[in-house]
Amino acid sequence: MFAVPEGEVEIVEANPERAVIRWTKYGWDERFNELDLALGLRGGCQSGRQTLFEEGLNAVNLNISYKFTKSLAKGDSYCEYVIEFKE
Repeated sequence: MFAVPEGEVEIVEANPERAVIRWTKYGWDERFNELDLALGLRGGCQSGRQTLFEEGLNAVNLNISYKFTKSLAKGDSYCEYVIEFKE
């Protein structure tokens, strides 16, 4: 696990075919908690991050896919995403 500003990230799996990354603490989620925003209002954050990361990765390498599997904004205990490297 390693720390990022206001967050904690763990690389759960890493090999030539895929990487699984888990955020156990996320800065924006901390702000939402401070403002006591309902989970339903926070769900848009996930779709925005999904699009941002997908487009960013595709700009660098079209042979990469990115998918959220867990989300703090949806009530999970962590955010997790899978990056797969296509041939």
